Amino acid sequence: LESLEPVVAVEDVLACQQAVRAIDVDEKVRDYIVQLVQATREHEDVALGGSPRASIALYRTAQALAGIRGQEFVTPDEVKIIDFKTDRPAPARVEDVGDTYTAQMAAYRAVLQAAYPDRAIRCAIIWTDGPKLMEIPEASMDAALAALKADT
Repeated sequence: LESLEPVVAVEDVLACQQAVRAIDVDEKVRDYIVQLVQATREHEDVALGGSPRASIALYRTAQALAGIRGQEFVTPDEVKIIDFKTDRPAPARVEDVGDTYTAQMAAYRAVLQAAYPDRAIRCAIIWTDGPKLMEIPEASMDAALAALKADT
C-alpha cells in the first residue's frame, strides 16, 4: 500500500462532478426517471422497489452518460437500468456474470417492460472494481427469466 499513488487529483474529480451536474435534464426526462422508479415499487413481482436514492442515481448516471458522449443535455435514451456491483474481481466477460445477477436484471427489465411496453429496455451493470460498464444481452436475460419462472 505504501507504493500506491493517486491516479487523479481531488480537484479533477470535483471538476468532473461539477461538469456532470451542469448537464441539462429536461422536465420530461426527470418525470420519466421518477415513473421508472415508481413502477418498481408498484409491480406485484417486486418485493422491494427502487428508493428515492435510486432516482437520484439514475438521474446522475444519465447526466454522466450524456457528458461522456459530449452532449450538453440528457435524452430519454440515457435512462436505462443500471445496477452497481462491488464484486472483486469483476467478471472479465459478460458470459461470466453470475446467474443471480442476470436474473435480477431480467426481473427489473420485466417490470419496466410492463410499465413501458413501447420502449426498448436495456440493462447494464457497473462494476465498481474497474470501474467497468457491462451491458447484459437480452438473450441472457430471457433465459434467466425463463429459468426463474420454471422454478416457481
